[in-house]
Amino acid sequence: MTLAPSMLLAGSVEVVEFKVAHGCGALPTTAFRVELPAGVEAVEPQPKAGWTLAVEPATGATPRAATWSGGTLPAHEAGVFSIRMKVPQAPGMLLFPALQSCEDITAKTGSSAPRTTHHQGMLVVVPAGSAKQAP
Repeated sequence: MTLAPSMLLAGSVEVVEFKVAHGCGALPTTAFRVELPAGVEAVEPQPKAGWTLAVEPATGATPRAATWSGGTLPAHEAGVFSIRMKVPQAPGMLLFPALQSCEDITAKTGSSAPRTTHHQGMLVVVPAGSAKQAP
C-alpha cells in the first residue's frame, strides 16, 4: 500500500489516497480498513462507487477508522480508497495501519475463508514553512 501524497505541510487539509496494488494472490479485494493515528482531525472518508463505507468513531467526533466493504476489486487491479483529513501542526511521521480483505466471491459454499493482508502506510508531516515535495 502506498499513500499519495506521501508528504504534507503541518496543519494542512488534503485528500490522502490509500492505494493497493492488487488483491491477495488470485483473490479479489472485498474490504479495506484504515486506522487513523492520533492527531489527525477533520476526517472525512470518501465514498467509493459500489462500496459501503463505515466510519468507526473514537471518543469525541473524530473517526478512528474507516472501512470500505461490499465491493469487489479484481485481483489483478489496483484500487484507491481516499480520506480527507487535517494533519497535526507538529512535524513528524504518521502511521496508518490498514487491513485488506480478499475473498473468493465465486465460491458457492462457505468453505472459502477470506484472506487478509496487513499494510502500514506512512505520511510525513513537514513544518508549515517548508517547501512540500515528495521524498
